[in-house]
Amino acid sequence: MVLALRERDQYGVGERIEVTLAGALMEGLAYNSLWIEELPERYKSLREREIARRRAAGQPMNFTYEKLQAFLDPFYRTYCCKDGRPFYVVSGSHATHAERALKVLGIWDEMLASGVPVLDPYRSTREWPPGIDCTLRAYPITEPGRAALLNG
Repeated sequence: MVLALRERDQYGVGERIEVTLAGALMEGLAYNSLWIEELPERYKSLREREIARRRAAGQPMNFTYEKLQAFLDPFYRTYCCKDGRPFYVVSGSHATHAERALKVLGIWDEMLASGVPVLDPYRSTREWPPGIDCTLRAYPITEPGRAALLNG
C-alpha cells in the first residue's frame, strides 16, 4: 500500500492493490482475537472490557452482529463508502499508523478538530494532561475519540 501511495504522490495516480480475501481477513482477525494474560487495564479495548464484564457477571457471549460493532476497535473494522461499498480498515497499533490511515481517508484534520488526544504513546500517562485516558497514536481509543472516529 505504501508504494501505491508513493506512486500517487509522485505521478498523481495510485496503483490498484489486490490481496487475497483470506489474507485480509486474517490480518483483521488477529487483532480482534488477541488475548494477553494480565494485560494492564490501559491497553484493554472496549471489546475486552465487555467480555470481562460479561464473564464476571456470568452473562452469555451472545453478541449480535449489530451489538458487536459497538465494541470493535475503530482501526480494525468495516466501514461503508458513500456509494455503499464496504471496506475494511486495518491499521496496526503504532505511533504513526492511525495518523497515516486517517490522512489517507481525508479525516485527520476533522479528528484533530474533534479534540481526540494526540499524545506521545511512549510517555507515562502520568505526564498526560488531567482527564486524558487515550491517545490517537496508541490503542485503545476511548470515548469520545472512538465516537468521533465512528461518526466522522
